[in-house]
Amino acid sequence: MANVSANLSQSALSAAESSSGSGLSGIANFLALYATSASSSSVSFSNSSIGTITASGSFSESFYGSFSGTVTSVTYALTPTYDPTVKSETISGSFAVSGVVGSYASISGTITSETVSFRDGSSMSATNADISASASYAASEYISASSNFTGGDTISIKVPTSISTALNVNTGDTSGGSGETITLSGGAGNLNAAVGNANDTITLSDGGHTVSTGSGTDSVIVKGASGGNAITAGASTTVKYSKSESSYTVSINSSTGTVTVSYGDGTTDTITKNATIQFSDISIYVSKTGSVYALQVVASALTSSQLAALSTALLQGLTSTQLAALTTAQAKGMTSTQIGLLTSTQLGGLTSTQLAALGTAQIGGLTSTNLGSLGTAQLAGLTSSQLAALSTALLQGLTSTQLAALTTAQAKGMTSTQFGSLSGTQLGGLTSTQLAALGTAQIGGMSSTTLGSLGTDQLAGLTSSQLAALSTALLQGLTSTQLGALGTGQMAGLTSSQLAGLSTTLLQGLTSTQLAALTTALLQGLTSTQLAALTTAQLRGLSSEDIMSLSLTQFAGFASNQLGSLTTAQTQGISSSEIAALTNVQIVGLTTGQFNAMTTSQQSGIDATLFAELTNSQIAGLSTIFIGNLGASAFDGITTAQVGVLSTAQTHALTTAQIAGLGTSNVGAFTKVQYTALTSSSKTEWVAADYTVPSS
Repeated sequence: MANVSANLSQSALSAAESSSGSGLSGIANFLALYATSASSSSVSFSNSSIGTITASGSFSESFYGSFSGTVTSVTYALTPTYDPTVKSETISGSFAVSGVVGSYASISGTITSETVSFRDGSSMSATNADISASASYAASEYISASSNFTGGDTISIKVPTSISTALNVNTGDTSGGSGETITLSGGAGNLNAAVGNANDTITLSDGGHTVSTGSGTDSVIVKGASGGNAITAGASTTVKYSKSESSYTVSINSSTGTVTVSYGDGTTDTITKNATIQFSDISIYVSKTGSVYALQVVASALTSSQLAALSTALLQGLTSTQLAALTTAQAKGMTSTQIGLLTSTQLGGLTSTQLAALGTAQIGGLTSTNLGSLGTAQLAGLTSSQLAALSTALLQGLTSTQLAALTTAQAKGMTSTQFGSLSGTQLGGLTSTQLAALGTAQIGGMSSTTLGSLGTDQLAGLTSSQLAALSTALLQGLTSTQLGALGTGQMAGLTSSQLAGLSTTLLQGLTSTQLAALTTALLQGLTSTQLAALTTAQLRGLSSEDIMSLSLTQFAGFASNQLGSLTTAQTQGISSSEIAALTNVQIVGLTTGQFNAMTTSQQSGIDATLFAELTNSQIAGLSTIFIGNLGASAFDGITTAQVGVLSTAQTHALTTAQIAGLGTSNVGAFTKVQYTALTSSSKTEWVAADYTVPSS
């Protein structure tokens, strides 16, 4: 595992490009000249022009003048005159030397480390190396030879911003195991790196580098304040930036997948292939759908604050699956603006739990289109507070199906203003159970139009209290069919003012059963005009007590055909005052059956004027009991025409008081047959009144 470090100026780099290790051949000859016949562990040479050279190891001379030994290190300390650039150099390893003293020598072995110090402060070193002692390497050649780096190596090269020599670090490990650690600084396009398939780490201290990674789990750490890096990344490469994503402008070519990271100074990095790009706050990666590439954020690792800071492009790059994987804390970190930017597909990924965790401001950030795209299960997750916070414009995005999926608690959480904004189609989605759970203020918030759009089954779910809370104007929004579908309990819950405000058309939608369910107080709230609009079938739903409870003004509104449709029991519910108030038009509508069913108390309400209005057919149909109970003052109103239709049974029922009240003209209308039918007491009264007995 080699450790290579170089911090070089341009002049030092030029010197490093001369053959490294060439001094070893010179040291062999140096040993041939200066090795002593005695065994020695080191040999030194010092010259005022050259400097000092020291070789350490173990050397010995044979009887014949030959020598051999092992060299472990060589150190050069050179004078500026001899080498104005290099100050010193130390080479270590294990080298075998042999030769003839004073003549020649050869050296072989492996260099394990080399350190060079330059006069300008530059330095270069390689430790744990494996370099042939007979090799001649320039610095650029050494770092570009992949055979020198086989895994676990550390390479750090720092050069000026501009250099004339290209330095390309090339590692050749393919095991996928221990990788290289490489740091590059300077070089402005001439200091680059390419690694194999191990797990490598490359740090770019500034810009202008070209980097290629392999199939291992690699990291490219970008620390520079400027860009200019070109990174070709393997499938498992992470490119790491030290600043937040918002510090850069990140874009992608949707056709090629190449990512561009732009800096504030106008420089850019390009990242090709499938790298994950990690900023100080978020990580993004390249996805491909069909032939289109896009940037997506690694959402699971984001904090709520980081999510809130995502750009629109990155936010809209999140998949529905990624959004579904967010914790409630992460979801709560999104802003209302971000929520509003999500597509319907993205929103479809949020769970009901996530939605329930959002604040009212976040929910308010949804568009009506997005709200309308939520599934029923998602909507079921919204709290009543969240629903109550929705604007009327947003609510109008909900479909009738979505509204039908709301729980009663959710429905109860909506405000009266919200309900008033719903369309008839939307309200059509509410169930009778949901409607029954609403407060009176919510029901009152509906418009007459929307109320009129409710189905009869929905209206059947309203409570009497809810109906009682409706304004007259709202009730007017109901159709006669809707009104006719209300239950008797619901009808009983209406107020007299509500009923009084109903149009005659609406009233005609009520069934006789519904009318029968009305209390006397409610009936007394109806106007005479409303009563006049009731059908005969509706009227038959009223009880005799109901009829009796009506005021004279109300009763005066009945038409003759309505009165004629009353049953015997209903007729007996008409008070004597109401009978007395009948108009000449109304009284002719009564049937003889109704007259004959009247009680003596009711008959007392008929005066002479009313009696005179009876038709001949009505007179002819009166029972003898009715005739006999009729007061003399009322009978005084009989006309000669009416006298003419009296049957013998009717005349027989006449009382003496009634006979006494007959006028001369009426007496003259009696026939002999009618007279003959009179009782003896009536005849006596006839004579006493000095009436002329009919002759025919």
